[in-house]
Amino acid sequence: MSKINWESSLLSSKEDMKSVINNLESGQSRIAMVVDDEGRLIGTVTDGDIRRAILVNLPMDANVKEFMNNRPTSIDSELKKDAILQIMRQKEIMQIPIVDKSKKVVGLETLDHLLEEKKLENPVFIMAGGF
Repeated sequence: MSKINWESSLLSSKEDMKSVINNLESGQSRIAMVVDDEGRLIGTVTDGDIRRAILVNLPMDANVKEFMNNRPTSIDSELKKDAILQIMRQKEIMQIPIVDKSKKVVGLETLDHLLEEKKLENPVFIMAGGF
């Protein structure tokens, strides 16, 4: 699971467009996950959703439910890295919410995190002699 602070990407379904933009601007995940009162995922918002909302002249005080993706792709926390990558490539998405059996958000995976090479902290000391 990604090391970003995914909790900061959670938003109430009562938020307006201005709040969502502020959340996207201040966060590092480039996605806002809209949840109900029990923390269950009901939608997502990315920059593209904001742009489409502006193009149809939605006001800044429009409720997030008016422009969010209300059928977001999400994954189970037990899914393996290769399967997650396949879904993300197939759907052409950069972030994917992780939910439990009741659809409650328990994390967020990002393409950057999945593709980052692991750095091993293995100090090596080599002694050599001779010619």
